[in-house]
Amino acid sequence: MNTYLRSMAVGLVVMGLGTVPAHAQEASGGPKNVIGISPFGLINKFKLKYERVLGPKFTAGGMVAAYYGAYPGIQVTPFARWYMGAEAPSGLYVQGQVGIYRHTSTLSISGTTQEYTEKATISNIGAGAALGYQWISGKRKNISVDINAGFKIYRTGINEGALTGLTWYTFGPGSFYNGLISMGYAF
Repeated sequence: MNTYLRSMAVGLVVMGLGTVPAHAQEASGGPKNVIGISPFGLINKFKLKYERVLGPKFTAGGMVAAYYGAYPGIQVTPFARWYMGAEAPSGLYVQGQVGIYRHTSTLSISGTTQEYTEKATISNIGAGAALGYQWISGKRKNISVDINAGFKIYRTGINEGALTGLTWYTFGPGSFYNGLISMGYAF
């Protein structure tokens, strides 16, 4: 399973970020790339975002979240965005995403005669969607602010009631809510 997840992650990154259609250069003179960091996630993770314009209203990119603290691990999330009004990468957008993750957690196991805890590695894939808005501003149109609200569904492949800690389901890697506030550089 680990080899499968690694192969899937590499394949998605190569497909999503390594292939750019020729018409991307024909779009307006605006920025074609956006990189950003999510400063509000620094409580339990470091989140980095990259986005590439593929057409006048379409972008693709990826996010990498490195979790530390109670649930160390990594999430790789390739995404595609369709900008509804303005020309990409600025304005209101709808985002679809897939995700691959691997985390270490403490499981609480209850048996008929005893209860114990053990460390476990949790790996799987999932999917999600978001609605957001990205501003590109500054004298050179090179400062980006990206805000979205979305959800993700990641199955752990284990009895999810065994995961300890409320933070796994609220702000941790297992949370259903998957919003983003990102500040970055457009070029």
